[in-house]
Amino acid sequence: MTLIRIVVARNGRLSSLEVVDTEGHPSLHDASVAALKAFAPYAALPGHFPEENLVITLALHYPAWRH
Repeated sequence: MTLIRIVVARNGRLSSLEVVDTEGHPSLHDASVAALKAFAPYAALPGHFPEENLVITLALHYPAWRH
C-alpha cells in the first residue's frame, strides 16, 4: 500500500506530491510516484472550482503483494 497526497493547481500542474505512508516493497512506491508524475499535467480545474487547487489523497493497494 502506498498513501500519496497530490496537489493539482488550477492550470492542471502537479504542484506537490507527497508519500504519506507505505507498506511493502519500495519499488511499488517508486512506480506509483513515477506514474502520477508521468500523467501530469492534469486537466485544468473548472472555472467555478471553489478552491485555488485540488488536494487528492490516494491509497494505492497492490493485491498481488503478500506479507
